[in-house]
Amino acid sequence: MKINGQKLETPNVEIVVIPRGGETPDIVFHAGAILDMSPFDKFCPEPVPPEKVVKGGKREKNFEDKGYKQALEKYGEKRMAWIIIESLRTTPDLEWETVKYDDHNTWLNYDKEFRNSGFSHVEIQRIQAGVFSANCLNEARLEEARANFLRGPQGSVSESCSLSIEQNSMSSGTPATG
Repeated sequence: MKINGQKLETPNVEIVVIPRGGETPDIVFHAGAILDMSPFDKFCPEPVPPEKVVKGGKREKNFEDKGYKQALEKYGEKRMAWIIIESLRTTPDLEWETVKYDDHNTWLNYDKEFRNSGFSHVEIQRIQAGVFSANCLNEARLEEARANFLRGPQGSVSESCSLSIEQNSMSSGTPATG
């Protein structure tokens, strides 16, 4: 696909910088947009509610089953964790100690690894916000895009920002002199 003659080939990447003081360099994460959720589905299929027999012998899914609700909650937590670790794979040289990309039982370890690496709660939230920003549109970004579009292509700015004609009167209403 092309827009304005430009081929669109690269997904969105959000840069998240966590400042460090002193001799420690700032920490830079690259949060990339996830274009395909099928790897998640392969490793972690969505839970299926059990069936129950209702009046008349008819079978139907029991969405109120306590075990199903717990499995669904765990599924949601793993989905969120996978989105975070998968998006951060764009970060050069990022290595997890306990998170394994192909083992959904380790995905929730990402938060503990961040904390064990000295990241504060607010810093972890900033990293997560970068991931979410790379993978969705928020109203602030949409508004910025609208404003850029409505502004149109930036033409050349005139040499002078002053009036091009002489002013007959001042803002007070008295005639201009000189």
